[in-house]
Amino acid sequence: MHERRSHAARLGETVDTRGVQRAVDETEVRRVFDGRAVEEVLRRGGLAARPGRTATGARGPERARPTESELEERLLALCREATLPRPAVNAWIALADGPVRADFLWRSERLVVETDGRAFHRSRRSFERDRARDRRLLLAGFRVVRCTWRQVTRDPARLADTIGALLARPRPALRSDG
Repeated sequence: MHERRSHAARLGETVDTRGVQRAVDETEVRRVFDGRAVEEVLRRGGLAARPGRTATGARGPERARPTESELEERLLALCREATLPRPAVNAWIALADGPVRADFLWRSERLVVETDGRAFHRSRRSFERDRARDRRLLLAGFRVVRCTWRQVTRDPARLADTIGALLARPRPALRSDG
């Protein structure tokens, strides 16, 4: 426990707020989050202790949705570098048959981009679940693009061009069954 606190304290003293947020998010995903260590960093005045903000990303009454993986963080950086409109991150979409959370969402353009890292998408069950989810989104009028680590890291220009071209197209018309 003491070792974790000292790592957290050093992190808060050397990394900017976004880096601390990413580290906190990762500890939550791995279920090793130590709130006392974070509070210690804030008390000591680490970089995360800025007015109006906490290490977990809260600002005022609302919390901005963080990325949940290195792949998501890299895709968000790719969007910034390519000057694409900022997407909503890990945003919920209300569908008639239940909500769906999108890694990246451009709501008015009805575009969803999913990052498929091996850690969470390698099993047969997750593969099948992803395809069923894509069908639900398509039926609701959303376009879905899936991208891999390799595409984000080795061919970011092509991926940015694809996303940009889809954002520039008029959003698909919703079908009327009447």
